Amino acid sequence: MNKNNQRPAKKVLFSPEDTRLIELHGGGGSKKFKNITNEFRNHLISTIEDTITTLLNDEIEAFAMIVELEPDSLAKSHRPTSIFNENTCPFIGDIGIDTEERVGRFLIKATKHGLLELRQKIETVSSKNPLAALSAVKDIKPYFPEFEIDKLSSTGDYIIRLVYLNDVILDKKNEQIFLNLLQTIDASFTRIDKKLPLYRVKTNQQKSVSLLEKLVNNPLIFSIQNAKSFHIHPMSSTFTEIKDIDFLLPEEDKSYPVVGVVDSSIKTNCPYIKPWFDGEITAIIEDEKNYFHGTFVAGLISNAQNLNNFDNDFPDSQSKVFSVGVLDSNGSSMDEILLMLERAQIERPDIKIWNLSLGSDEAAPMNRISNFAILLDEFQHKYNSLCIISAGNIEDINHLRQWPPATEFPTNEQRISSPGDSVLGLTVASVAHIDGIVHAGEPSIFSRSGPIANLVLKPDLSHYGGNHRFINSDIEPLGISSVSINEKNQCTIKQDCGTSFSTPLVSTIAANLWHTMGNDTPRHTIKGLLLHSARLRHDIPKEHRLYYGWGIPLDVNDYMYCNENEITIILEGEIRSNTEEVGKLPFPMPESLKTDDGKIKAEIFMTISYDSPLDSNRALEYCLVNIDAGLGKVDNGKFNGQVPAEGSGFEQELINGSYKWSPVKTYHAKFPRGINVENWKLRVKMLTREGYSQPDNFKVPFTIILTIRALEEGAQVYNEMVQLMNQYNWQVENAINIDTRIRL
Repeated sequence: MNKNNQRPAKKVLFSPEDTRLIELHGGGGSKKFKNITNEFRNHLISTIEDTITTLLNDEIEAFAMIVELEPDSLAKSHRPTSIFNENTCPFIGDIGIDTEERVGRFLIKATKHGLLELRQKIETVSSKNPLAALSAVKDIKPYFPEFEIDKLSSTGDYIIRLVYLNDVILDKKNEQIFLNLLQTIDASFTRIDKKLPLYRVKTNQQKSVSLLEKLVNNPLIFSIQNAKSFHIHPMSSTFTEIKDIDFLLPEEDKSYPVVGVVDSSIKTNCPYIKPWFDGEITAIIEDEKNYFHGTFVAGLISNAQNLNNFDNDFPDSQSKVFSVGVLDSNGSSMDEILLMLERAQIERPDIKIWNLSLGSDEAAPMNRISNFAILLDEFQHKYNSLCIISAGNIEDINHLRQWPPATEFPTNEQRISSPGDSVLGLTVASVAHIDGIVHAGEPSIFSRSGPIANLVLKPDLSHYGGNHRFINSDIEPLGISSVSINEKNQCTIKQDCGTSFSTPLVSTIAANLWHTMGNDTPRHTIKGLLLHSARLRHDIPKEHRLYYGWGIPLDVNDYMYCNENEITIILEGEIRSNTEEVGKLPFPMPESLKTDDGKIKAEIFMTISYDSPLDSNRALEYCLVNIDAGLGKVDNGKFNGQVPAEGSGFEQELINGSYKWSPVKTYHAKFPRGINVENWKLRVKMLTREGYSQPDNFKVPFTIILTIRALEEGAQVYNEMVQLMNQYNWQVENAINIDTRIRL
């Protein structure tokens, strides 16, 4: 794109005058979802009585039960809190939606007193609203962890998460019961996180089966998984020896960002990597180091474009690399990875982008956000950093996906692996760079796809990660090129496929974007800009977004500088409550977009990005806050948005409007016939989840990215919009540091 570097994107700060109080109008909750029969009441009462008899005892005083809600009753206004509350058994979280039956599954805290009160209420409730609340209930049953003993390894090394009841006294008692159980079989344990009740538990192989048998129907256990679930999978054997490659070295007078590579070890004495190497931290002993994977990733971060024939579709962005060696030949666990990641972040606070080209051996669960994703979200929030995570590869050849997909819904083997369900992170899928089994630009056959438990769109983005072709009855990789190590332990150029290699292409773009904007830029601004740039580049059909995300992001210069007929504005603000509205009224539009009758002909792209408070005890409702942006007209005091939101492509988002809770949303409209923009307004509103109590001094920062583009050449959109913003006394500045030059 022919961009003028004297027309940088503009940043606008909302002022206190842009916030006003609004009046909330409560919705009704008396809708009846089914008739309450005696048979239904007796079924619920019988379940409660059986639960009291079989699970409650002198030792276990409380545990979790599942309340299944009817498909149409998931909205906040229909939540049956008149039945399940502090007097009976209050809601404490959820375990997602049953995607086949469209049933929401919520968790309640069950005690003997609460269950007896609940039984009494079910027996006697007769007035209209409580009956309506009871009609929203489909079933009640105890919660037990979902795992099969024979599918867990016999190593005796596990990650175990306890049920969290949101009750300090009861949670502490249950935790002690669990620890006493571990002592009976001489198991060692370490608590992984201060807030999440998550343990690394080790025992010998002889006692591992005994341990699992004690946990399989234990109501105190939320989940259990193999600890060593992250491995380096064998890379393909396709080598391309290139000895005279024009490998670009860092320019002496140029400042480069650094990407943290959380991976296997990097071959630092490789002549292609050494000039771009900027440090290392590792706990891997020399005999267990593997250099292939991490070195390949590092090459793409530093020199993706010239390694791939100077193809302009590969990023022009270049970054240095800092190695965080965590994946050894025996595999690694999430607590080991997180420990090294935090050590690296403390040692190198200047690093904002962490590349995680790794994933667990199995898909992220649909009944909860994975433990690794939760802890990774905590890490990113704490350090204002951004993890770029691979979507994962489909390893089983029998489940490779062609394009278009043969089934409407991805199989379990095709869904994104942990920690790709991290909400604060960016998850990257792979598309083909050349024709093969799929066409160039289509999702690679090995690339995992959404959805995840909370129905937030994953993957977020995609980039080139390779293709395959049929050779007779065999499948041969058509990889992208990067630096690797050959059988003689020599540095060479190799071709390979995987989401591991599409991910660093996004990481180097993200690092350069953050570098040009400054390290004090909020993470959600960087994330929103990357998704916004992909939306500017692609119009992915709604039904395909589970495979592509929003597409391939643009290089920094291609959207952070503007043509004369467009402008990109980054508006940053914060909102404190459901009773606030933040906005710009009137919202001006350039004269050169207007027709003779005062309408504008233009295309508008808008993205909102923010960091939602999160609740690790919820799956579907993991994100506790929804912030929505609108751009449109005001008629008689009523706002009417004219730039509609775009969905994630998952049909289940219609349940409870789930996509609206995504912390990144895009909006788009095109007006070829013109539209009246008199009394237009930019508006931001917030909604919180049922039962979420906002802490003191609560506020949620947000960023809106708005691109206004003329439909014809010659319109002076940029200059006119800058003048208008100054006339309206907006707080305007350049979004990037023009003194930080990026090679054009």
